[in-house]
Amino acid sequence: MMVMMMGSTAVARLLLDHGANPEVQDSTGSSPLHDAAREGFLETVQLLCSFQANPHVRDMWNRRPIDLATEKGHHQQIAD
Repeated sequence: MMVMMMGSTAVARLLLDHGANPEVQDSTGSSPLHDAAREGFLETVQLLCSFQANPHVRDMWNRRPIDLATEKGHHQQIAD
């Protein structure tokens, strides 16, 4: 679901509507929610959460999506 990194909420919705797993993780444990939060893509974060993506999932470095948002200066935007 690399589209999450591109910020295309419309394409993300299309994929999710057709059964894409919002909780898929790559080899580092990063999920689409990690990617969207890190990039500050608020609409995509909201969309993933509406499809039951786990906001508490941790990557191999024990970071949650909100931790990545904070590191990149998007914490307030994502936390709201």
